Amino acid sequence: MNRALRLALTVVAAALVAVALAGCGSNAEPTVIKVFKAPPWTAAERYSYDLRDAGDKLNGTCELKTTPGKEPGRTFIEHLCGNPDGDRDDRSVLVDAQTLAPITGSRTIYNIKKNKRTVFTSSYEPPVVKLKADENADVHATERDLPKPTKDSPDPGYYDDETLFWVIRGVPLEKGWEGSYKDVNASNGRIFTATVKVGKSEKVDVPAGSFTAWKIRLETESITQYFWVDTNTPHAIVKASIEAITYELTSTN
Repeated sequence: MNRALRLALTVVAAALVAVALAGCGSNAEPTVIKVFKAPPWTAAERYSYDLRDAGDKLNGTCELKTTPGKEPGRTFIEHLCGNPDGDRDDRSVLVDAQTLAPITGSRTIYNIKKNKRTVFTSSYEPPVVKLKADENADVHATERDLPKPTKDSPDPGYYDDETLFWVIRGVPLEKGWEGSYKDVNASNGRIFTATVKVGKSEKVDVPAGSFTAWKIRLETESITQYFWVDTNTPHAIVKASIEAITYELTSTN
């Protein structure tokens, strides 16, 4: 697997590892809320992306698929990536259709050269989430406490890490809006705080065309990522900068 695609296929997990290894900072923990306000999509959708490295070299592709009504009151989300060598990183989450609250999640990574298949799953059973990792039949399981209401965060929000692109689309798209939530990641068994801030709108050119998009920053203790969200409904992500990889929208269906 080439280095750039490997970064793309494991980007969120890498970000969470960095957060997990970072020491507790001196800053107070931000108030966590339900940052996702409403789904901007009203029907099934599919977005295709090229993955490019820092040198603008094409290293793979991804599809983001949204299927409302997969089950009554629920939406099925898929983030499917691969490269010409046959390596895959396929993720899916079943969520509440209105709140994006996760119900079950799965991530499967195939490494053809190493003949390695790793499956991470999450099962949300408040007040806990049950996490499992299966690497070529070597299984490990654990569970983590989900965020509970506190005086400072009376209505805490948490989302499955694999829904990141969808969470970003559903925040209030107003310049200067900011909010924090808890991210649950089955790939390393961690829960951490992420802060979203909406910046100014700007023109973005990608293979799918020219868009006016909100520039949104996602920040943790140790890493910052950027997303450009179309100002027009249904607020597709037209570009994303995640570590050394850039997602560029190529088509919509």
